[in-house]
Amino acid sequence: MKTKQNYEIGQTVKVGFMNLIVKANVLVRNSYANGVKKAYILSNKDDTVHYLNSPYEGCSRLEQYELDSIFKESARLAAL
Repeated sequence: MKTKQNYEIGQTVKVGFMNLIVKANVLVRNSYANGVKKAYILSNKDDTVHYLNSPYEGCSRLEQYELDSIFKESARLAAL
């Protein structure tokens, strides 16, 4: 039986075989319904590798420029 994970900032969550730290909650475009949904920025314990985890879409590794663009887009979507 799986236990529910706590996706609050600073908490450690298990994604596949990785234990990652929740760094931020962001808003991203929903590719299925042309809307907006919540996603999470996660990092390894050394804070050297970052991931975007979207419910039902999975986890993908981010480069630094992608991370910057996600934060800018999230701020823009939050202002709508």
